[in-house]
Amino acid sequence: MHATAPRKSRTRRFASIATSVAAGLAACLVAGMAQCQTVEDCKGVPKTTPKAPYTLACSGKSECVASDTLTVTAASIETAVIKAMCLDFGNDALVWLPAYSLEKPPQPPLTYPLAPVFTAAIAAGAGDTRSDATKFREMLRRAPGAKLAGDIVIVDNAGKKFRQALTFDVASLWSSRQLTPGVLTVECQPCDFDNVLKVSAPGLAAWRQSAGVDPTKIQLVLSGTRMTGLVPRFGSGNETDTVTFKLQRFRDKPDSVAAWDELLKSSLAPEPVGATVALADDRSEVSASRAMTLTVQPFAYRLGVALVVLLALLIGLGIFGSRTSWTFLRDDFEVPNDVVGTKGRKFSLGKVQMAAWSVAILVGFVLVGLALQTVWVLNEINETLVILLGISVTTAAGAMALVPDPVTRQLELLKTATAAEQPAIKAKLATLLTSGGPLKDILRDLGSDSPSLHRLQNLVFTIVLILMFLYGSLTAGSFPNFSGTLLALMGVSGGAYLGFKAAAK
Repeated sequence: MHATAPRKSRTRRFASIATSVAAGLAACLVAGMAQCQTVEDCKGVPKTTPKAPYTLACSGKSECVASDTLTVTAASIETAVIKAMCLDFGNDALVWLPAYSLEKPPQPPLTYPLAPVFTAAIAAGAGDTRSDATKFREMLRRAPGAKLAGDIVIVDNAGKKFRQALTFDVASLWSSRQLTPGVLTVECQPCDFDNVLKVSAPGLAAWRQSAGVDPTKIQLVLSGTRMTGLVPRFGSGNETDTVTFKLQRFRDKPDSVAAWDELLKSSLAPEPVGATVALADDRSEVSASRAMTLTVQPFAYRLGVALVVLLALLIGLGIFGSRTSWTFLRDDFEVPNDVVGTKGRKFSLGKVQMAAWSVAILVGFVLVGLALQTVWVLNEINETLVILLGISVTTAAGAMALVPDPVTRQLELLKTATAAEQPAIKAKLATLLTSGGPLKDILRDLGSDSPSLHRLQNLVFTIVLILMFLYGSLTAGSFPNFSGTLLALMGVSGGAYLGFKAAAK
């Protein structure tokens, strides 16, 4: 006795069933049987055949559960022995069951645990969209009522071919979460805020029923992030395997804000990345991913509009400043106009900083509105924006309220000075308070001939934070959330400026 090498299959096999196939061949060799067969021997069996002279049962039942053991028993000792046997689920999804050919009857009973067949097929198709295993997995998902119809194909040693129908209950695959829904289609026109995203997931209804899933806990997963707060709405009739979500971001829910921020960062980037769509419940992700493109204004368009708005604001500010000689950005200190006119006084770093932040925040509103495609962006204001405004306003107010000691002393002397003494005092005040130009004014302390480190530090930090704020608004679809440390740094820098200004001698 000898075993012949199996003929090479012309179709793809379930890769994860290879172990059981090898075990079947080994059993043939050990038993010294006549000939082992392959799945090729099951092909070409007609859809209609005579009744098979074999009894098929699954753990003593006529209907098979995915975890049962299939037993094939010859009807009598005269029944021809089996040459080849397969499970046929249609759509070319043949699964070979290791059988063997004897010289003559009787045919011994054959037993096959079904669990490895289903489990291996599901695993084999998990990452391959082309294989026969994927077809089998999709058939399991689409089985009405979690019942999959199939045939046992038998070819006996006399060349006769038989089919016998069996029904497989695969509910246990759903309840054990071995089988999960797969995303088939994703529809939304357009895919942006306040529109509806429709997901069609084969097997969704069967999974919900068999696994006892709470439908209210089904979540939409975009690019691996659970979009919390979105309410699932399930289809009915012919659409029981569909679920829809209204794409909303809830400002009062930090998880929702964080989830959308991550998604928008990918979609609003210079080179946008498409989002992947999946479904999950409160325990695990339960469906395969499918690509979706979130509809946003192109990066170049948003950047172009922001630059136009920025330029318009700067031009408007320049026109207003030229007509008023920039008095709204200059120090006051309640010095008489005959000493230094309001149009000739030094520029205030605190007021310039406040004006810069005002322009940046207005541009930020435009950027966020373009990203979200809405004009209602006031509800997007976050703590960071409020704190930034608070720091800039406090710094400007402090700069206006603090009168340096040299100015205070000269003003007090001026009150009691004689007419002959006043010109010298006024000249000294004029020297202290007369502008030397915007850049020199904001970088130099009162009476200093060189830039001050704390003023330079404050200016640099302000510029860096404004650029970070604008870039975040451009690429995140919301005002950025600066860390407490970064905000503290800005506050300390502003406080240092005010402290040194107050201590000027």
